[in-house]
Amino acid sequence: MNPFETLQYMQEQYKTYVYTFQKIKNPHIRRWIFDRIDNGSLLWRAPHVQLNQRFTHGETLQEMVSSELLHPNVLKIFTRRDSAGKLTDKVINPYQHQSQSIESILAKNANTVITTGTSSGKSFCFGIPIVSECLKMKNAGIKGIKAVFVYPMNALANSQYEDFSERLNKSGLKIGLYTGDTPTGREEALKNFTASNRSLPYDSEVISRTDIQENPPDILMTNYVMLDLLLTRFNDRNLFPEEGTSPLKFLVLDEVHTYSGKKGADVAALIRRLKERTQTQGSLRCIATSATIEKTGDEDANQVIASFAQDLFGEPFDPTNVISETYLSIPLPEPDPLPDEIRLTDKHLEGFDNSPNKIRAIVEALTGNTIVPEESTPEKIGSILLKNRTIQFLIQKLSDQSVSITDLINEYQAVIRSNKTLGECRIEIFAALLTGTQGKIILNDEYQPIFVPKLHTFFSQGREISSCLSSPESPHLNDRGDALCDTCAQEQKQRATFPLVFCRSCGQEFYGATIKEDSTVIPRDMDVIDLDGQNLYFYTGLYDEGKIPIPDDWREKKRGSQELGKCKREYEPHVPEHKRFSINQTKRSLKG
Repeated sequence: MNPFETLQYMQEQYKTYVYTFQKIKNPHIRRWIFDRIDNGSLLWRAPHVQLNQRFTHGETLQEMVSSELLHPNVLKIFTRRDSAGKLTDKVINPYQHQSQSIESILAKNANTVITTGTSSGKSFCFGIPIVSECLKMKNAGIKGIKAVFVYPMNALANSQYEDFSERLNKSGLKIGLYTGDTPTGREEALKNFTASNRSLPYDSEVISRTDIQENPPDILMTNYVMLDLLLTRFNDRNLFPEEGTSPLKFLVLDEVHTYSGKKGADVAALIRRLKERTQTQGSLRCIATSATIEKTGDEDANQVIASFAQDLFGEPFDPTNVISETYLSIPLPEPDPLPDEIRLTDKHLEGFDNSPNKIRAIVEALTGNTIVPEESTPEKIGSILLKNRTIQFLIQKLSDQSVSITDLINEYQAVIRSNKTLGECRIEIFAALLTGTQGKIILNDEYQPIFVPKLHTFFSQGREISSCLSSPESPHLNDRGDALCDTCAQEQKQRATFPLVFCRSCGQEFYGATIKEDSTVIPRDMDVIDLDGQNLYFYTGLYDEGKIPIPDDWREKKRGSQELGKCKREYEPHVPEHKRFSINQTKRSLKG
């Protein structure tokens, strides 16, 4: 699939939709609006592109098991999933930030914050060490809830629960999900399974409130609202026994950056109540996950997040135990020279389907190399592309930031292809982004695509268009939200702008305004309903009912006839009427 073609298709469909329902009578306004739709400045922004970075690997699970940091059974629990999402028997190879998190939580016995990006495996950062400790505590005969995972939304909890419950199947550990959606009894819970993709629960699952209350699981997943209830309801009193008999050892708050303001204060108080109830002040290992936090100005990001976590949990957090990701850098060889002439055309990229012949043709045109069909393997393609200047430009430019396609092409022209047109540069950039996903090189001891680009695009419903009243036939339009007309300002004139709206039936433009009690007419704020004065729509010139008739359904039918008569009483206040105003050049107002 060619994502650029898909994006263009989406834009064309959106344009067609807008053109279908939006009528604009004034040809000047219609041309102005449609030109901006066509060039992409009104309904969407230029897409941004970024490369999905790969993480460096750290110490293996086997090494941590051999050093007795982890329980041996984690090797059976934390295995890879195949392309279909099924668990295999291949043990995962932890990223460096995952290994560091395990060491921080277990070896250092430290409160830890994990600040890594999306899809970085944050759940393994705390899941592996906690499951390992739960296995050890289980072997020691310790029963009850040993870890609580708190999520800000049920959707996050549900997703994590599905993964962990499957992994813990036949491990001897139990896991429960306790939210407002958790069924009360086991029979009701089993009925829910018949309506899902699974007919029966895993043996690791505690699936109903009654089961959780009578036989608390080793790991409990919930949200902060439900956790508050669990500490107060009589039926849930067994979950966290008082008098220091609770085996609770870990508390995890996922997406900790969402706990700010009043919500943060409530959660901070809740944590302190939980620690008091379980007598775990100072001994409870507190773990938080958060989105990546970047250093800004002179602030030390690790110190800031550690201080935040310390205030939230009421436990000490050292900045050295704030774990962030470490990215894998791709060593770039000396680049080959680009062909003097750009051989690529849009035809090369049309219908890109990942087929070997298509890829080979694009790579040959991009690099100037001749590739024998029998040698057009992903590995061979990767070795050729890695020496390509366009590919190297993308790696260097997009590895740590997203850049708009427009800016990317402009910079590529300035730095690499100064003697070529922007259109030619665009084709080379697109070709490199597409083929870079197909060529493979050795990364982390295995063949992987050179890069995996991510395309971000932003659609909107459009912006408010406004104009002054100085030129009704060719109005001075703007969509920047200017209160005063910029065109008139260039002539040393100060004129207010009024928001434009359009009749859905005929496309006639009207100006939105509000009449104040002193008969002053001011531009109407279309987003404010309760504004002092009378809201109205007007247009300049004389109203001619013959040219702009009121709708038929506003009129009464004459008795015994289908002929339309006078306007219905309820619509009379909405019939256009003539008003005369003088324009105040120095204020955003008209005077009646």
